[in-house]
Order: sequence, then C-alpha cells, then structure tokens
Amino acid sequence: MLGSALQRLAATRGTATAVVDRGGARTYAQLAANIDELVAALQRLGPPARVVLRLPQDGGAIALAAACDRAGITAAYISALYGDDRARSLVDVTGASHLLTIEGGRLVELAHRDVAPAPRQAEAEVLLLSSGTTGAPKCARHTWARLASAISGRGERAGDRWLLAYPISHFAALQVVAQALLSGATLVIPDDFGPGAALAALADGVTCLSCTPTYFRRLVLATPEAAWATTRLVQLTLGGEIVDQALLDAARRALPAARIVHIYASTELGAAITVRDGRAGFDAALLDGERFEVRDGELWARRSERAMLGYAGGAAPGEWVATGDLVEVADGRVRFRGRANEIINVGGFKVSPAEVEAVVREVAGVAEAWVVGHKSSITGQLVKAVLCLAPGADAAQVKRDVAARCAQRLPSHMAPRIFELAERAETSSTQKLVRR
Repeated sequence: MLGSALQRLAATRGTATAVVDRGGARTYAQLAANIDELVAALQRLGPPARVVLRLPQDGGAIALAAACDRAGITAAYISALYGDDRARSLVDVTGASHLLTIEGGRLVELAHRDVAPAPRQAEAEVLLLSSGTTGAPKCARHTWARLASAISGRGERAGDRWLLAYPISHFAALQVVAQALLSGATLVIPDDFGPGAALAALADGVTCLSCTPTYFRRLVLATPEAAWATTRLVQLTLGGEIVDQALLDAARRALPAARIVHIYASTELGAAITVRDGRAGFDAALLDGERFEVRDGELWARRSERAMLGYAGGAAPGEWVATGDLVEVADGRVRFRGRANEIINVGGFKVSPAEVEAVVREVAGVAEAWVVGHKSSITGQLVKAVLCLAPGADAAQVKRDVAARCAQRLPSHMAPRIFELAERAETSSTQKLVRR
C-alpha cells in the first residue's frame, strides 16, 4: 500500500519535495526511483519472506520500507539509533532471514541466515516493537493499510510540511510518515531530537508538528514567546503521554490560530481517540461499552480496524485490551491519572506521579519536573520531586514554593517529601519523560 501509493504520487507530484533530511531534499519522483531500485535488489535476494530493517533516520528508510511493502515482504522495523546488537537480536525474535539497511540509496545486507520459508501472505505485514516492552521484545503485527487508516484530508494537505519528532521505526513516527507522504506533502527529518533542530525546522517553514508533551515543553522553554508568531505552524498534535490542561493552555497561547489536538494511541490499539476541544482528557460519552470502558479504575479498549493484527508468533489478541492507563471520570470528562506500573505506594496510599507533576509545574521557576518513589523503611515509599529550574530561578525559593503549593493542593501522602535538582529531563527514545 505504501509502495504503490508513492508510485502513484510520483506520477502526479513527481517534482514536489517528498522528504527533507540532512542530505538535502528529494522529490517524489526521486523517492519512487529509489524504491524501484530497492525492489529489484530485494528480488535478487529471493525475495525473502520476512526481514528486519535497520532504518536510518533519513529518507532512505522510507524508500526501503516502501520497497519491502511493494515486494510483498513482511518487515520488522527497528531504528538505527538503537545500534546493531538490538537489530540483530530482533532477527532471532522474528525468525527473519535477513537483516537489511540502506546506505547511499543502496540495499545493504548486514546479516543472513537460512530459515524455513514462511508462507506468503496476501498483504505484507509491518512488525513494530511495542513501546515500554520489558524482557524479550514483542512485535505488533500491522499493515500499511492499517497504519494509514486514521489519515485524513489526503487530497487537501499537499502543502503541509511535517516535522518527524520520533525515531522512524515507532508507531507514532509512521503515523506522521503516512500523514505527510500519502497526502503528497513534505516530511522533514531533523538532525536530532533537540529543540535546536526543531527550531531550525520551524524557521524553514514546517507547518505541522506531532510530538509528545515532553518534547513540546522542551520546545516551549527554548523558544522566545515572540518567536512563535513568526512560525508557520498550523497544526500541533500531542500524544504518547498525558496531556494536561496547563500544556494545552500554553500551546494555545503560543499558537492562537493553529489546530491543536491531542490523541490517544498505542502500538497495539492504533490511533483510538482524537480530541479537538482544547480540554484535557476526553468526553465520557465514549465510555459506551462498545469502544471503551473503565474496569477498576483502568481504561479498557475494544480492538478496532486500526488495531494491530496480533503479536508476531503469539496467540490472537482478545477483543478487549487493558491499556494500563488509570483514569477517573468527573463532570462528563475522562481524565488520565497515569500508568498503572508507575504508581507510588505511600503507606498503602496510591500516588500517581502525573497528578503530582501537574501541580509542581504550576510553580514559577519550575521549567520541568517529574516525580518518582523513594524507598522508606516506614511507609515503603515517599514521593520525590526532581526539578529542572528556569534560568535565574533561586533553588531554595523554588523548593519552598513547590512544597507550599503541594501542601495547599494535594493530600499529605501525595506531597513530595524529597526534592532533587537536575539540569534537564531524561527522555526515552520515543521522546517521553523517563521517571527514575
């Protein structure tokens, strides 16, 4: 589906820019020509029935993924940012015959082993590592048709320039790839995930940004308020983490004329909810027992046509999926409280780090904050707040102000008892906040 779609776009938008990366710009015609070359190279390999693709963070990754799709080859994606060892381990996990990458537009075989041929499938699958996986990695089975099922406005969005703010092998990144390229728009791949690269892309005319709340907070801190008025951003999409009201309000102040949406999505469920009303959480009417429901404080979702087909080598998934997200329902709104596996136990009381962080971030002088559990011989755990200070802020005063605000706004067991300073927040490969 991806390969054939890009081939059609090359016929209608051949001279339009498809991808911009550190190597420069390439048109849809150039991208399609590279895909043709790669399909021929894959055919000379057999072609294999299943491969692992070590994808560089550039336009070559798009060409290689599209070539496998067009050749009918199931491919597991992994970012080159993770290194060779993790890529090679994925070969064993998926039972692939080849580990492939692309360099200078040419197919490169990094590893090969003889395996029993897998039965050919009607549609090539895309195998994606689910985020947050521990132990042996699990691969969610998708197709490009499923990955693109949530894409809207394809014929109307050809003038967009989308910034890719995720490693290219992740579900969220592929949503951006599909939205940009299947619309005939331009995908901009920055040199890195730092705010400097994003600011350079914004100055160069990026119109659409899809990123995590953590990424956007860092960008807001690095961008002078007046500079937002000079950007061409018309859409901001936030997802991957809890999107609180303070961040939505900050985004609206920075981008008063832009479309600002936040989405609830996962590798397993696909893009499940899109919220456009500027409010945190989502409408409780969606808890209709058909699409979503709450069980013991946890959100459960029914699999749809956007969800994964299942896990590679695993049993077929059930109709309903436990998301691992804790929620509460109040005043007709469903609000996220945090991940179930991040809850801090303070003397039997359950504390959501995200709820404490939302209060801490309200304090002047706090640029970023995250909350973790700290071992205690008396209560089991205490709440510790790690603070990144705004430039010029006085550390002692900020700690006092945070303590006072939390005492005012939170129950005593939720208030941080320990404070620590850090220069910057640690983020995961998917640009989410790492709490530890």
